Amino acid sequence: MFLRKTLILTLASTAVFFEALDIAIVNLAAPIIQQALGLSVQSAQWLQTLYLIPYGGFLILGGKLADSYGRKRMFLWGAAIFLLTSLGAGCATTFTTLIAFRMLQGIGAAFIMPSALSIISFTFREPSERGRAMGIFSAFAAIGSGFGMSVGGMVATWAGWQWVFFINVPVIASTLWLAYRFIEPDSKDERQRTPDILSASLLTGAILLLSYLIHALPTFIAHPMWLAGVVMLLAAASYGFIRRSVASQNPLLQFDILLNRSTALAVGVFALLGAFFNSYLFIISLVLQNTLHYSAAHAGMLLFPFGILSMVVSKYVLGVLLNKLSLQHIGILGMMSMVVGAMAMFIFFRWNGAFPFLLLAMLCISGIGMAICIPSLMVMTVQEVAEENHGVASSLGTTAYFLGGGVGLSLLGLVGPSETGTMPVNFILITVWGAYALAGLIWMLVRLSARTVAV
Repeated sequence: MFLRKTLILTLASTAVFFEALDIAIVNLAAPIIQQALGLSVQSAQWLQTLYLIPYGGFLILGGKLADSYGRKRMFLWGAAIFLLTSLGAGCATTFTTLIAFRMLQGIGAAFIMPSALSIISFTFREPSERGRAMGIFSAFAAIGSGFGMSVGGMVATWAGWQWVFFINVPVIASTLWLAYRFIEPDSKDERQRTPDILSASLLTGAILLLSYLIHALPTFIAHPMWLAGVVMLLAAASYGFIRRSVASQNPLLQFDILLNRSTALAVGVFALLGAFFNSYLFIISLVLQNTLHYSAAHAGMLLFPFGILSMVVSKYVLGVLLNKLSLQHIGILGMMSMVVGAMAMFIFFRWNGAFPFLLLAMLCISGIGMAICIPSLMVMTVQEVAEENHGVASSLGTTAYFLGGGVGLSLLGLVGPSETGTMPVNFILITVWGAYALAGLIWMLVRLSARTVAV
């Protein structure tokens, strides 16, 4: 039984590692893809955006489908979609084909995440065992994000940009086969009724419109009528979803989940963490390639040890923290680390890069913060929610993460526009980036204080 549980945890964690890897892997590889396909800088940026938008847009639907049709079934479907689209993206010879596969890859990832978390919740029933398993699972997501940039830069330079996508294929194929063999199927009694397809369409449409609005916000400023049209469609879809959900006996999203204090806190901080981390990827790419003039391979080699550090922290430090501190205190510690990392980056630029160790300190401290913060928040989203709603609850946190990431990147684009795509890193960018972590820290401290007073 122990070996079976370990295998299931490994399979779920491996799948989420690679989908998290694919969020960051394009960052350092983007200039190489841009040159190979003859793209503009603006077009190359959509390689990241068109993965994140469907990922964030389909997460809640993926969570509900996992709760309704079966966690194993949706995990297998998601992994199969992710596998085939990774293969297709690597074989693409045109930008249109590449972004089409990239969008479908995001949908596959959106089906994997909530179903994998639901599988872990079902497999590990004892509370402390479940918390530890979810911590390991979430740590793999953090490690994947940490390794993404370094792997992308080195693989794209040495093996060709196609291998940024091909790297997923053998591992996901093995995961798919082992999951089919060893993950226990859902019984018919566990599955819920078929979700409301119209509600699912309205919610997914609303999130996709919101994600697109956020990511394209800098370009909308020059096209107010287009902005007004998107906002009207978003309002109509949101209104239709809310009205239908209130009237439904089996709503797609039970709003009382958000009344849970732990879930609401985690979802709010996840949004700010998404803003911080996606901006972190953007700023680090600019610093290494535009400010310090590193090649993609050299930048990847510099970042690789910090991916190893995240793995070590997740394996050895996180377990100790889970035994000693509450999830809220671990989250606070993680956000504090990110604030300190942003301060180190600010001082680095204040002295015109005269102290390179400050850049290394920022990478180290921020990486540790994210490695311990993401797992604690992931567990918080589901720890006080009924088991049959774990798929939806976990997808709420991840959706908030991606929407927050979109807002964070859009704000950076507004405060530091560039016609050439070689935006310089300046104090305004660093200040806005650090403000995301500071806001998350303050939010957690305020909510924890309020909870303490209430008790």
